[in-house]
Amino acid sequence: KSIRYKHLKTNGDYDSFLGFIVGGSVSSSDETFKVTVDLRGTPSLPTYLQNQNNIRKIKVNEDGDGTVEVSEASKPYDSEKLVEQKLNDEANLDVARDRRFRNFYNSLPAHRQTKKVKNLRSTFTINDLINCDKVISDSITTGFVDRGFWTKVFAGFDFSDTVNVEGFDVDRAKLFSNESYIRFGKAIDILNKSSLNRYNVGGVSVETSIDISDTIIGAFPLIYSTNPNVLLIPGRIPDFAQYFLTTNEVTYASLINSGTGVNNKIGNIRFVESDDLKRGNETDRGGYYGYLKNLYINVDFFTNKLLSKNKNFKDILFDILNDMSAAVNSFWNFQITETADDDNDDSTIKYKIIDRNWVGKESGTPKEFYHNGAESRFLAANLDIDIPGEMTNQIINKRLGRASQTDAYPIAVNGDTFFAKGVDRFLRAVDNDSDGDIEDSDIGERDISDLTSTNEKQERIKFNKEQMESISSGITYGKTELDGPGTKNSQSYKQKVYNSDGVWVYTEHYTLNYNNGKKNGIYKTYDSTTTEGERLKELNDENNTLNNDIRNDKKRNLDSNIDKVEAMPVVTLVTEPEINEETVKSEDFFRENFRVYTCKNTDLLDFLKNDGALKEKNKGRLSQPLPIKYSFT
Repeated sequence: KSIRYKHLKTNGDYDSFLGFIVGGSVSSSDETFKVTVDLRGTPSLPTYLQNQNNIRKIKVNEDGDGTVEVSEASKPYDSEKLVEQKLNDEANLDVARDRRFRNFYNSLPAHRQTKKVKNLRSTFTINDLINCDKVISDSITTGFVDRGFWTKVFAGFDFSDTVNVEGFDVDRAKLFSNESYIRFGKAIDILNKSSLNRYNVGGVSVETSIDISDTIIGAFPLIYSTNPNVLLIPGRIPDFAQYFLTTNEVTYASLINSGTGVNNKIGNIRFVESDDLKRGNETDRGGYYGYLKNLYINVDFFTNKLLSKNKNFKDILFDILNDMSAAVNSFWNFQITETADDDNDDSTIKYKIIDRNWVGKESGTPKEFYHNGAESRFLAANLDIDIPGEMTNQIINKRLGRASQTDAYPIAVNGDTFFAKGVDRFLRAVDNDSDGDIEDSDIGERDISDLTSTNEKQERIKFNKEQMESISSGITYGKTELDGPGTKNSQSYKQKVYNSDGVWVYTEHYTLNYNNGKKNGIYKTYDSTTTEGERLKELNDENNTLNNDIRNDKKRNLDSNIDKVEAMPVVTLVTEPEINEETVKSEDFFRENFRVYTCKNTDLLDFLKNDGALKEKNKGRLSQPLPIKYSFT
């Protein structure tokens, strides 16, 4: 603070450097020595970007030559304000909007709870905060269960601390997400209003702020966030609701749904813009750009960054932006730049955020020149291209992943891959153009350990049953015997079965219901001393093994599926969903009241970006730029 006050008091005539010595060097030339000291500090940052924890108005000196304006602290909202409702709450979105803002405000660090931030409440809409509503979250996690909400929706699941799904227990906490989100444009407003945003220097009052109102960044069709702890992307994304409470294998094809996905807009907010961009020198096709302000960041993630120690404001903003990019496999490359306000250059400084990976559409013919040779203009020239790790991993994973991933995305074998003019021989060799149908003869000939998919195992069980029926067709039933004392309504029997030579093959055990004559609880014991009995036992044991494998597969699928996604209420849900027999039986009930916005499947995002959107669907458009270093004389 003392150095900062000194700067302001002298109107910028005094300067100093405060930091840590992190290195240095000494060199000499004749009698001249050059000493270099490397320091790490924040002298080049304006005061606004260095501020982190000011919560009151500070007077620099008694003469009042300069003041540093910071919003005064404000109290959090009382608890009753967090659950405030009205009788017409469902129609009055402002009530829910205010309720959500209060819950969000109370989650901010104390030094960010300022009057200026509190005054932003009227600028928020119902769509700016997701899952910040205590009324809705409490009704879903407690009240809905007490009145059998989930039980009715999911067809009589046994509710305690777990939900029974096809015989498997799922932790009830996994049914509803505790994550909440704020639109990034509003998060920037919070930063601007909760920090130092005006200082006097050189007799001029300078106002600083971050402006992302028109910041455009790269995108591609169906882009989504792979990290719910950081980012959420609204708009058309793959149909991740299919991951919710299913024991089936979920394929890429079913998620993408013929390339259209599902439209998970938040109100009228979507990230990927569908219209072609034509703004000054900026042009791009619809579907391949979006506005940074329309992304949503995790509230806990946001507040934790604001609590970071020993970091200036710029470092915190970079941390937030870099983690946002990591949530889409490092698709964006964010930088912070300074720009003067055109209307008042002397008193306003704005900071912009740019995506260095977004290059827009190619607008003309590239310039050509000779790198070397007789017609080159250069005395010396050197080209250095450093392929990013993500791109390198993609090339390697394409080659190696096919052998181990049964649900791997399709491998392209044409020449439109990185630096390729011809067909990749390896990819052509492993490419499989089959339609996925399974032939019975193929299933019957393969070893049981080679049957990897649930579909293949089910086909083998069906094949084995047909074999057993064929063997049993020539066998006759023998005498039926009672198997212990019966009851009023049923009796247990065992029926021995013999072959044509009169040799016992197997015994069928069952319970006969007297009321309807149906057999229940059927199982068989086999005599492995006969050819037929041995083969029947072999087929039956194999089917038992396969059925157990299928059950294990379903359990793994269920655990994996539920861990990949999180369900949260739609923003327009301001009261509990109406529960009656008609609504809960509707297939659309879940989709109408809940959304799945994020998925932890990073491979699918790579496919959409590299093999889908940016290669096949957008030929002739520039992709992400490579870091090219070109030196010439």
